[in-house]
Amino acid sequence: MKAYFTLFFMAVVAISTFAQKPSEPFSCYHKKKQFGFKGTSSQDNRGDFIDITNYAINLDISDFATKELNGFTQVTFMPKNESVNSIDLDLLVLDVSSVTLFDTTVLSFTHNDTLLKIDFPTTLQKNFSYKIQVFYNGKPIQTPGDWGGFFWNNTYAFNIGVSFTEDIHNFGKAWFPCFDNFTERSTYDFEIKTQGTHKAFCNGLLLNEIANIDGTKTWVWHLNQQIPTYLANVAVANYATVNQKYTKTNGTQIPIQLGARAVDTTALKGSFVNLNNALLSYETRFGPYLFDRVGYAV
Repeated sequence: MKAYFTLFFMAVVAISTFAQKPSEPFSCYHKKKQFGFKGTSSQDNRGDFIDITNYAINLDISDFATKELNGFTQVTFMPKNESVNSIDLDLLVLDVSSVTLFDTTVLSFTHNDTLLKIDFPTTLQKNFSYKIQVFYNGKPIQTPGDWGGFFWNNTYAFNIGVSFTEDIHNFGKAWFPCFDNFTERSTYDFEIKTQGTHKAFCNGLLLNEIANIDGTKTWVWHLNQQIPTYLANVAVANYATVNQKYTKTNGTQIPIQLGARAVDTTALKGSFVNLNNALLSYETRFGPYLFDRVGYAV
């Protein structure tokens, strides 16, 4: 059975899951109790002091032999008060080699495989936009017996942003440094390097496909809308793209992009014959679809 992942439906599922304690005995809440979770975690109040406005994720996901990520993430943020002199970012397992401010100032940091603590040389200015670059590499984590983390086999490399056997559930931190909580929302840019025969699907719109001199390709995506970290997605494989259109209830059209290996595209089209009606049903009941594209990757 093939799994289909989408920003739109993952958002609906996640919101429904975490909005309230279910009354039915068979539920994600019931499943979590079997693992001994109390259903609460310490309050993450980092967003009260720092507003992260954008993540620009630049990663090489071309090495299907070692299955290691390599690259950096640029975090753009604004201090909300005049006492910010450090920032704590979530990042699991991956090795941090350096951190810079505005590409020039080397910053000191500590990383305990879970929390990346970065110190600034002076207290930062309130409401001023800062950019830090975190350079890192390594094999990303996949939670055992669960669907959270970064999955990598000989055919596909992709992330899944939530884990129901972990507390907290968010797993953006499996592949980029971030405030990995449900409250912080940011725009995203992605530059993903792949093998020449591969494509990278991410959130938002594809802005560019760059053929590199070494035979690899770089895929440049941008998401205009703000989302939490668990909804940030990447999927890499020898994808073919099925291009369609969806006409929204306001009469405007947006692209639909379905990604699958070429041998699977016929079955893919058959699996999505009701997609437009499903989207129309959601818009009719819940309001306008707010994103620039509908995207699924097999």
